Amino acid sequence: PLVTLSTMAGRGPKSSAADEIEQKEFDGVVYRIGDAMLGGQRRSLKDLFLPVTVGSLLAASAFSPATRTIIGKGLGAVMVGVSGYFVLHCNIPKLRDAVLAKVMPGTFQDMDKKMKRVKKELLKSLEGRVLDVGAGTGSYIKYSRSLPVAEYVALEPYAYLIPSLKKNAEKSKAEALANKESHPEVTVLNQTLEMLPSDQNGTFDCVIFGNVMCEIKDCPAALAHVRRLLKPGGKLYFIEHVLDDQNPFRSALQHMINPLWRSFSDGCNCNRRSLDSIRTQFPNVMCFTLGTAGIAHLRPFIVGIAKA
Repeated sequence: PLVTLSTMAGRGPKSSAADEIEQKEFDGVVYRIGDAMLGGQRRSLKDLFLPVTVGSLLAASAFSPATRTIIGKGLGAVMVGVSGYFVLHCNIPKLRDAVLAKVMPGTFQDMDKKMKRVKKELLKSLEGRVLDVGAGTGSYIKYSRSLPVAEYVALEPYAYLIPSLKKNAEKSKAEALANKESHPEVTVLNQTLEMLPSDQNGTFDCVIFGNVMCEIKDCPAALAHVRRLLKPGGKLYFIEHVLDDQNPFRSALQHMINPLWRSFSDGCNCNRRSLDSIRTQFPNVMCFTLGTAGIAHLRPFIVGIAKA
């Protein structure tokens, strides 16, 4: 069942998709999720680069030839600098990891603030033994507090994120203790999904995919592995940015820039049809679509649960 709920902003009967919250029932639990639940997100330089560049070029057309020349040289110097860093970023792993170790925690924190209400609502049915694949800096751990979760296994393949992941796991545990909330035992593993031994098959009640399907090289194989890891009736919780099939302009942009974006972002693809991949292994799926989450080429987001 699908119900549109009005938001508490005093709006009249006319509302955009961003003002709506959908209600769906899955496995006996009602979930209410929509764009209206998204919080504010600070603008970063990467978000402003394109509009600032285009705006500068348009503004420059009103200036004298000498001024336009100065502006053009300035923009050219910026592009040379960006291009130079891009070459170094893609070819010197130690430099790339050092930069990402500084940048990614803030990026994860920013997105977590924006998606806080959505994550809390989606993950309210977590239970038992939970596997967080590509845990990043551990932004999902705190949503397991006060839930019947016995163990939380955080799997992260990038070593430069492990310190932040462990720090946030300890922070979540301390906050739970201060608030007299229950908190699961957290196990942090610096490895990939494929590295889990076969004796882990059929031992997890829930698996979380939070923006990982964009980086997984073989999604069908990874999802088949998740099916093996889950107990019968286990659930896959997912929050993923995907190709925008409803917007021809955006989808064309995503296809066009994906090779460059994949190299710059250390493997992230912005043109995946992840929901189709999920449905090949999990025929029973509940899914919401958030059209305003993420930056221009990393939207929409799909948010939902798939049952084994």
